[in-house]
Amino acid sequence: MIKKIVLLLIAISSFISCTSTEKFTSKKKHIDQHNSYNSLDWEGTYIGLEPCDNDKYIMKRISLFEDLTYELYFEYFCTDKPLIEKYTGKLRWIENGSVLELISQESSHFNVYKYKVGENILMPLDSDGNSIEYKDEKIEYPKKSQSNKIFRKKWSLLELYGNSVGIDTNSNQKQPNIRFDTAGFINGNAGCNDYSGSFKFNDNQLINIENIVITKKYCPDMYIEDRFIKILSEKFQYEIEQDTLIFRSSDNHYNILAKFLSK
Repeated sequence: MIKKIVLLLIAISSFISCTSTEKFTSKKKHIDQHNSYNSLDWEGTYIGLEPCDNDKYIMKRISLFEDLTYELYFEYFCTDKPLIEKYTGKLRWIENGSVLELISQESSHFNVYKYKVGENILMPLDSDGNSIEYKDEKIEYPKKSQSNKIFRKKWSLLELYGNSVGIDTNSNQKQPNIRFDTAGFINGNAGCNDYSGSFKFNDNQLINIENIVITKKYCPDMYIEDRFIKILSEKFQYEIEQDTLIFRSSDNHYNILAKFLSK
């Protein structure tokens, strides 16, 4: 009888211990889930200034992508001619998801850049993980300027001025499309001819496309192509809803000019 009671007490004690441990573990996991990596909209392009010689500056542009890769541009304004350096590589989250490392493996050297991630801002850290502070008030930590969801995708035209765009599969024409490059260039096919150009982001999600160059091939039906190129020649606003890119007129009516699907 006494042996049964002892065994029963041990079983109860084990159950209480396991339940307590499960609650603590569950609570700890819940706390750890709230970090910069999974709580902030960190994906995007960040622009800031760093000190350079002769009281001039280096503009740093950091593009972070959801596939855990990055593009890093340094534009040096402290040289006789502006110098641009580009680095690409993998990014890694450390410090329980609050700090990211940009790992660059170039042919000549190896670099690691560390940043503490805040709401729409990257705060640089030294190799020991300490914050880097600048006395110059003009220095700006990289701040988020736009999302990167428009980049690294081929956007195929679905609608133009509210009408569906269908292409005759028996013809030589293609579905009009556009690609945006992080360096500020576009390229694609307008349906018949290939084109390229440059673009700038302005305030309020405005895009301004410039310097459009297009081939001169003739196709039987140029109606869609002509209207598509006309849209690209104007300023317009953009928004992205899941896999759909939308161009809207930049006037007060915000009419939909075109819709695209990513591929």
